[in-house]
Amino acid sequence: MAHFFYEYARLVSELKPKVFIYENVRAILSNDEGRTWKTMTQIF
Repeated sequence: MAHFFYEYARLVSELKPKVFIYENVRAILSNDEGRTWKTMTQIF
């Protein structure tokens, strides 16, 4: 799943759409003691 996220982030960065959608599931906030969410917010 991590590979999918980084590929998605790469495409968003490359294509530079006006908006994009990424599902924010509840578990993502607590996964890996919050580090997953922190990484995602830093990338986007």
